Amino acid sequence: MGTVKLSSITMAILKFPNKLLVSFVFFVLATIQCKAEGLFENGQEYQYSYQAYTLTGVREPTWFGSSFGIRGNLLIQKQAGEAILKLSDLTLGMHNGDESLFNTIKFLKKPDLAALEKPFKLTISNGKITGIHVEFSDVEWSINMKKALASKLHLDVSAGDLGKGPTSSYMRAVEDTVIGTCNTTYTFSDDGKGRFLLFKQRTQNECSNIPRVGFNTFGTTNCDGKPEDELQSTTQSYYRFSRGSGSASNTLKVNHISSFGYQIDLPSTTEPTRQWTLKSSGPITKNISAPGLIKHYGNLRYTFKRPIPTAEEINLSREEDYFHPEETPLSQQVLRNKAVPVLTQLKEVIGWSPLNEEALLDPASSNAIQLITALSLESLQIVWKSLEKDEELKNLFTDILPLTGTNPAALMIKELILNGKISDVEARRMVAFLPYHLRMPSEKLLTSWEDLLKGSSSIKTKELKTAIVLAFGHLVGVTCSDNKLRPCKNDTVNKYSRMVYEAFKSAKTHHEMVASVMALRNTNFLSAIERLIPYSKSGSVPQAVRPHVIFALQFMAAANRDKFLSAIMPIIHNTTETTEIRIAAISTLFRAKPTLPELQELISVTLNENNPEVLNFILTTGRNYADSKNPCLKSFTSDLQMLMRRVDHLKTDYFRSSNRVFDFHDQTYGFGGGLQLVTVYGEESRAPLIISARANYRISKYRRVPLEIILRLEGVDDAYIRLFLKLDAKDFKLDTLKELLHKTLKIAPRQKSAFKVEIVLRSQGYDLMYHHMSGDELAALMEGKAFKEMLTRGFKLTRNVVMLGGHQFSWRANDIGLPVGVGLATPGAGRYQLSYGNVSQTNKISRSIQYNIDLNLQVATYLAVYNPLGASQGIIKSRGSRFNLPDNIQVTFSPSDNQIEIKMSTPTEEKPLSLLFTSKTSAVVSSKDDPKGLSYLRDSCPECESNALVTRGEKFRKGLVVRETINTRLGLESHVEVHDCETYTGKTSVAKLVYESFKPSEINSHGSAPGFLLMGFMQMRNYFYHYPPTGTCSMKAVLHRTRINPAEALEIKLKVDSNSPLWRRSPPGMTYNNVKGSVALLGTPDRKWNVEVNIEKEPFNIKTLVSVKIARLANPTIGVPSRALCVNVKTTWSPLPQDIFETPSVVQPSVYRDVIFVWGEAPANECPKANAKGISTMMIKVIGNITESQQMAATSRNSYPYDHCDLDRNDSGRTGIAGPMTQACYDAVVHYATPRSYQFDIKYENMSPSGQTALDRIKTLLRPILLPYLSANTPLTPAKNVAGTGHMELKIDVAQDDINLFVKTDQVQSLYENIDVLKNTRVKLRNARLDMVHLTALEAGWSGVCDVAPKAVVTFDKSKMNYDLPRCYTLISADCSPTPRYAIFAKKTNTSVPMAVKIHVGGHTLEFQPMANSLMEIKANDKVVKIEANKPYVLSDKDNITQYAVVNNVGVRYFIQIPILKLSLRYTGDDITTMIPAVHRSHLCGLCGDYNGQFSNELIAPSGCIMRNGTDLALSYVLRDKNCKETIPTPVCAEPGTEKKSSGILSFFNLG
Repeated sequence: MGTVKLSSITMAILKFPNKLLVSFVFFVLATIQCKAEGLFENGQEYQYSYQAYTLTGVREPTWFGSSFGIRGNLLIQKQAGEAILKLSDLTLGMHNGDESLFNTIKFLKKPDLAALEKPFKLTISNGKITGIHVEFSDVEWSINMKKALASKLHLDVSAGDLGKGPTSSYMRAVEDTVIGTCNTTYTFSDDGKGRFLLFKQRTQNECSNIPRVGFNTFGTTNCDGKPEDELQSTTQSYYRFSRGSGSASNTLKVNHISSFGYQIDLPSTTEPTRQWTLKSSGPITKNISAPGLIKHYGNLRYTFKRPIPTAEEINLSREEDYFHPEETPLSQQVLRNKAVPVLTQLKEVIGWSPLNEEALLDPASSNAIQLITALSLESLQIVWKSLEKDEELKNLFTDILPLTGTNPAALMIKELILNGKISDVEARRMVAFLPYHLRMPSEKLLTSWEDLLKGSSSIKTKELKTAIVLAFGHLVGVTCSDNKLRPCKNDTVNKYSRMVYEAFKSAKTHHEMVASVMALRNTNFLSAIERLIPYSKSGSVPQAVRPHVIFALQFMAAANRDKFLSAIMPIIHNTTETTEIRIAAISTLFRAKPTLPELQELISVTLNENNPEVLNFILTTGRNYADSKNPCLKSFTSDLQMLMRRVDHLKTDYFRSSNRVFDFHDQTYGFGGGLQLVTVYGEESRAPLIISARANYRISKYRRVPLEIILRLEGVDDAYIRLFLKLDAKDFKLDTLKELLHKTLKIAPRQKSAFKVEIVLRSQGYDLMYHHMSGDELAALMEGKAFKEMLTRGFKLTRNVVMLGGHQFSWRANDIGLPVGVGLATPGAGRYQLSYGNVSQTNKISRSIQYNIDLNLQVATYLAVYNPLGASQGIIKSRGSRFNLPDNIQVTFSPSDNQIEIKMSTPTEEKPLSLLFTSKTSAVVSSKDDPKGLSYLRDSCPECESNALVTRGEKFRKGLVVRETINTRLGLESHVEVHDCETYTGKTSVAKLVYESFKPSEINSHGSAPGFLLMGFMQMRNYFYHYPPTGTCSMKAVLHRTRINPAEALEIKLKVDSNSPLWRRSPPGMTYNNVKGSVALLGTPDRKWNVEVNIEKEPFNIKTLVSVKIARLANPTIGVPSRALCVNVKTTWSPLPQDIFETPSVVQPSVYRDVIFVWGEAPANECPKANAKGISTMMIKVIGNITESQQMAATSRNSYPYDHCDLDRNDSGRTGIAGPMTQACYDAVVHYATPRSYQFDIKYENMSPSGQTALDRIKTLLRPILLPYLSANTPLTPAKNVAGTGHMELKIDVAQDDINLFVKTDQVQSLYENIDVLKNTRVKLRNARLDMVHLTALEAGWSGVCDVAPKAVVTFDKSKMNYDLPRCYTLISADCSPTPRYAIFAKKTNTSVPMAVKIHVGGHTLEFQPMANSLMEIKANDKVVKIEANKPYVLSDKDNITQYAVVNNVGVRYFIQIPILKLSLRYTGDDITTMIPAVHRSHLCGLCGDYNGQFSNELIAPSGCIMRNGTDLALSYVLRDKNCKETIPTPVCAEPGTEKKSSGILSFFNLG
């Protein structure tokens, strides 16, 4: 017989999750004439040399790994239908470290291999292995290696006839292997050399019965929303079989097997390898002695020593020791004895110095979590008793317990709660966290936890009851819905489905309803969720509950799309629904990944949408998702981009309901992440009703959503007014207005919702926490005895915490039958100290706050093989960071002089402000307690270490001190260092890291600078924590006080007033704002800077003067002279015309601004003299004018807005005496009176070297940005250059879409044209007539504007109505709440000036009555007053403390300010314009409407019924006093009996 060589090589690299891949590919060379049954012939024996090893390692920055191998001989004897196999002369070799050490391995004879030398038998049918028989005493690891050996001996001849037919054919088979049962494809053909090539392919993703142990607490889901319960490993295998022809027909070779892939967070490889070489082959000479082969396995799949029990077999109280392939776990007694020492060690590590870098990667947190995970219920009870009296250890124990996710831990948590052993807060945390970490969900545990639902004397608060209800729903969800391998019985599903639905139906209060619908949603039971459909309709449940119901329907989208859409789409289309209900439906639709027809239907809504909040939300959601970098949204982003072009003409508003998405996706490694921020405004208040945020991390198609938070508010308007505007009923005399509005006009008071707060926390698709608190509950809490004592006496709290403990791992067999583990762990621990107390000071309110936060976060990823010696070998990549923030703050406020003092201690050397980071990748051989594995490693590879750092060598691990500064002037020391680093080794590599993190092509921020920066930093964090490089690196940043002349505290004192300077008489209308104080670093010596800011403003801000002075006091101890920085900004705008809406005007709008910066040495508290020797001085002169195109447009008046404004001037009954404040006239003023051409003249002298460096860096930064727009560049002959002196001229012309810039320096003049990247700067340009506050308020929607003319009104909600103003006083606008604060009336006159106005505020009245000859009679509280131009009239209380109205006269216009309400009025006699803050929304009434954002509610009469038109509405609001009661008829309602019922803010929103 000729020699036969049989060899195989297998490699595996695991990848998650770019491709879930990959097929097994087998190359087999075989003769077409095969008489053998499979690979071997009956009556023959085959002798082989045998080598099997596994090498696990990384390739970057160099080949490093850990290997385990066995060598020996293999004998195979084939008889009919069976084969006996025996391995002999086996030796063992190990290595750990650099690849070069792999070649030094010594293979040694070890007694542990005796089990593997025991013979075993294979049963064979048509070339397929149908079973394996081993000795009863054979150990599990030996059996698994034999199964792996047998897996390679399949050659299924039943799949087709290999000896007949054409030279090419195709067939399928199913093969049983050590890694699972896999569909296998055979393809074979002639290779042209007398042999035939057989391709044998398998796809591992399609294999069934894969033996594995997996666990995942991170809730990773794929793009279809399906959970991934294990890390993805991918393999690709190659088999090459060859059998020669002719005389060598018995020659057989199997010479190559390999598999490879990639694993999340760790670019590592594992290479299980087998090599067989035939020594001789012939008839059987002596049968292998194989007695006692009585243990039979019907398949070749890998088996664990302790298989996971079935649902019926599980014992909840028993330790869960079946999640690791080890064969002999430690006893419970040993583990119990270790518990307290391990927790004590964790406590000590948490308390280590903030600069102790050993804590960064110390395994204390992981050790504690793993140990408690291994305990049974009895052991947990014993450990609890042993540490119950030690508060710190008990806290650590309760922190860790839910993170273990074991059934004994679940029972222990239930026991602690029912026995009242833990606080309410601890109990809520534990029940909420346990379902996320539960490793073995079971119906038995559900039954056990039902005890918590039955109630107990220890379960008292509604917060704990709610937490239990949500957690139980979550527990049902992970047990019966997410657990595909161990599904619940139908009876169980029906039982809990019925239970949660009945709980929802029987709920009485709002809190109970919301909690029960959240629990129902947590179950993910489709049958129960479908029963919620009727409750999504109006009137079925309270409005505040409906959004929760709507969101719960999302789960239906995948299972029954038609039913889902039939529930959601009608709500979206129904314009009578409230804003928050419709937005809840829209966001739910987006979460369900809408199809193209669904998107088309949604976009069509925007074309006819009248609700600006809904419109803005759809547009912002569509535009944000269309540009998203999230690969999970690719299914509809292209469709969305196409559809959004249809609505490009529609503008969005940042200050309306919106959905903002910021995300990033790294194109190299496939990771990503994002944030979603949502604000929803309701009808009842413009203040945010709902604020929602969501964070997520992604690995290609797999994402994790660690946190979502929704904050929902009701009654915000009233709370805002009371808390922020500081209004009180005693500031107003309400009786008069109540008489007018409630009795005379019979206005039904608009009821405001009481203040309520609702908070929802959600993680990984499950509701984690729900808290609802009414205003009364909040007040009771604030007034509670415990809370008052805490505020009065203070409190002190110190606590060690274990914050994180997420774990994700998967154990499965490799090709030689050894278990390979792939995992990710995120242990985290920390310590926080917090104290609060009063500080006694006369006539001052003083509080002290002390805190010290020390956090240590770790991320560990690993790829390891568990070898037969009880040791784990592999690669571990570890990242650790530690942050320490210490401080002691004292805040003091003096009400008498409006002064605040803040004093903060500076960090010390022992407790610095510090951030530490380290990264290490190591090849490791570890064993729990058995030193055998480590001993064999030293025997086999003397130069190998059990823990080998992955590195190219010490010479490559560099260090760089980025900053080492002792600032004697500040008394502070800072240190920033990179050390022991071969990845980020200096400025170049750090710069590259920043560049890779902030690539615009990988970030979606929609032009938001904060969003761009946030995404960049999130991406940078991922580079450090989760992804390559795998090399070592450590960083450190520290700030603390110096040892010599330290600054011991920072003290800030500020006093604010509005007094005029003592040496100046204040002109009428001039306002002053002053801030005076100091900033000091206290110590020995003290370092002090005096700060003074003064702002002077004339009426309408025509002239303003801003002065800033920061004066450093001299300090002889440290050799610092007195020095000051002074800035003066003087701004003069062109005078206002008599009519500010006049366009064009005789005096063109313009602005002149002089800015002077002066800094240098000066006498104490004085400014240096500009341009003096040694004094740095910069002078900037700015001249701004309107452009020729602006002047021409205003003069020609043949385009919008000027042509429309001319029509408005005499429209709606106006006489044209003044420009009205219509939208067109407002736009005309904005267009005409905004200077768009600016000239800057910049000169500087005596500039310091550091200042000159700063200017040079600004030039360097701007030059490449502007270079693409350069159109002309002319060098100039420079004048004599004087150091520190320079001159620059700039001219900027701002067009509609771009900017032209002319720059002239001493060396060159340049022209840059059409700079489109700066076009958004035009929105920041100041208008010469409208101050920036009003412009911003109007654009942002913070203020509403209503314009009332004799024949038409434009309401706050921008709806125009035609009517005839009655000749009796008619209500224009009023606060129609139960406590009315203002009212405005108007009537038609018989004079040339058509409108009279009367204003009520705070029990006072102002009346403007037109007289003959266009004169105006003004009465204040029924007394005639005279108001002259530039002399404001102030209506106030007798002490002049509260100003109710301030009236200014400009030409024929009167500007009335109501400071206490932030209300502004403009009265011309032709019309009256009211501008009111959005916080007054919804409880207004009158012709101006209720300002609720809805156009459909403008015709609401005082009684609440709907009128037919504007004229009837005006008649309904006539003040029917004794003069008008009979002369003005009372209109009837258009729909009698249809009174509008007031409603509070009812909403809830979940992110789209």
